[in-house]
Amino acid sequence: MINNNEYSVARRVVRAALVTACAALAFAMFPGAASAQGTGADVSVLKTAPNEPFPANSQITYTVTVESNGPATASNVQFRDVVPAEMTFVSITAPVGWSCVTPAPGGTGTIQCTTSSMPIATEVQFAVTLRLNNSVNAGVHITNTAEVLSSTPDPLPINNSSSYTFVVAGGSVDTAGIYDGNNGTFFLKNLNGPGNADNTFLFGLGGPSVFPIKGDWNNDGVDTVGLYNQATGTFFLKNTNSSGNADITFLYGAPGAGWIPITGDWNNDGVDTIGLYDPASSTFFLKNTNAPGNADITFQFGLPGNY
Repeated sequence: MINNNEYSVARRVVRAALVTACAALAFAMFPGAASAQGTGADVSVLKTAPNEPFPANSQITYTVTVESNGPATASNVQFRDVVPAEMTFVSITAPVGWSCVTPAPGGTGTIQCTTSSMPIATEVQFAVTLRLNNSVNAGVHITNTAEVLSSTPDPLPINNSSSYTFVVAGGSVDTAGIYDGNNGTFFLKNLNGPGNADNTFLFGLGGPSVFPIKGDWNNDGVDTVGLYNQATGTFFLKNTNSSGNADITFLYGAPGAGWIPITGDWNNDGVDTIGLYDPASSTFFLKNTNAPGNADITFQFGLPGNY
């Protein structure tokens, strides 16, 4: 089994060979230009993190590896990392010879570290610790990107950036909401407790045949509202909890039949979709897309006319 040190050496050897080949090709294609074989310096970066779940409010320590692969010494090397909007800066551990400017702890912005030079075949590592915001919902994808630059021409710029993406872990907490069918107003709470609504907005016209529903219609990790009009068999879905027109509108089911709207992720693809339940026949009609058409799943469950 190859160990980490052997892997690192092997990786640098392969990259050095690739850099040399690219430089030789460039010199052959453009013989009038200055020889890249003697002056170019390939710098590269790799961002990794532990393979474990990260729930909201947790700290994540990324390992950022910066390499200088030659064929020349890289001058004025700069490492940059923009803190994602869903996270805040905690700390950074930098190698000897590097100086860093960072956001204040708990803040956002750009982490920037510099060194005057990196000789051929050298490798350094940074430990960058960030914290997930407490308000981030489970299921949200977070991407953090590191970038490395040098004032020396780089014959292989494709490896100058590296990203790490993870999905926020943990179960989201559903909280109470009320829909006033008389005037089409939603009152949503962010906590399951007494008090005023945290979010109040108008959506739809209301009416006795209009039913409120909710789901994550676009797989962004946030449940948002929707409406189903029994009289017309029309669904109106919103991707934000705010006033305005529906983002998704379509006909589904039998207008005026008294079918009851339901929602769920029926096929485990991360997107909540609609369904209908016919109490007269105890039949479920489930869709795997929020679009018109026939049901993807149909079955009977329970006693007709009892629910």
